[in-house]
Amino acid sequence: MDPTQRPTITNGTNQHEEFEAAPWDALIRRQSPPWSARLPLAAAVGLGVLAVTVAVVRAYWPEAPTQQYQSSVPVSDTTAVTAMTPVPPPPQAEVLSEADLMAIDPAALDMAARGYAEWYVSRFFTRDASAPLIDPHLSLTLTSGDERSYVESTHATEVEAVSTSQRRVTVVVRILSADNPEGGFVRQPERAVVVLVRLGDAGLEVEDLPRPVAAPSLVADLPPLSEVIRPDLVDVARRHVGQYGVPADEPYHVGATADGRVRVGWLIQDGAGMSWPLAVWFTPNGAIIP
Repeated sequence: MDPTQRPTITNGTNQHEEFEAAPWDALIRRQSPPWSARLPLAAAVGLGVLAVTVAVVRAYWPEAPTQQYQSSVPVSDTTAVTAMTPVPPPPQAEVLSEADLMAIDPAALDMAARGYAEWYVSRFFTRDASAPLIDPHLSLTLTSGDERSYVESTHATEVEAVSTSQRRVTVVVRILSADNPEGGFVRQPERAVVVLVRLGDAGLEVEDLPRPVAAPSLVADLPPLSEVIRPDLVDVARRHVGQYGVPADEPYHVGATADGRVRVGWLIQDGAGMSWPLAVWFTPNGAIIP
């Protein structure tokens, strides 16, 4: 075709249209780019959205403390597969046994040995048909017939440290006993025994049978007292003992020490009709000494 000749287009009706230049853009069908060309763009957009999402979540939603993991498979630029392996927790402090704790604190061992010795003595001196006396070291068993023995009270009066794991405990025991099923119980004189308590691997344990010792004295000897007349203090002492029962008409003793303290002894009678002696002490100035 002559380049200077105007192109003509037939529209199917045998009519011709003339153009200054050929409309190639309108005649050529626009084709979409292939999918292989779109993939890089889609990937870039997706990564951008993901990055923005992660940043927003980290900013407004703090990460909760969870178990830490570490990857055992290297990740390349095109691989997002990781194998998650739990990280072992940090080592914790060693848990001490009861024996270790008590060995560290001597006061705790003293208290535990005191209670353990009282418990053992209470069980040892309780005897009836259902509670025979047993010596575990000599295979000795004593069964009871009609006699019975029950423990009224036990009190540990002294704890002595023999070693870091052994305590020597003195226990005073009061026993009620009866020699026949029909008879009443009789209170026996107080007894004192020594119990050796040891802290072993299994806990506290008694090493042997109770060892008899002399019972300690509960009341100390009074200092020398001289007879005095103090009617003012007698009246105060009478009102004071009246809180515990009905006082007698007169005190049974009024005495003074060398340093001027005064002691007033008075009998009171309780609601059951039993009489009890009580002592009220005063300072030289006349104040009651608790």
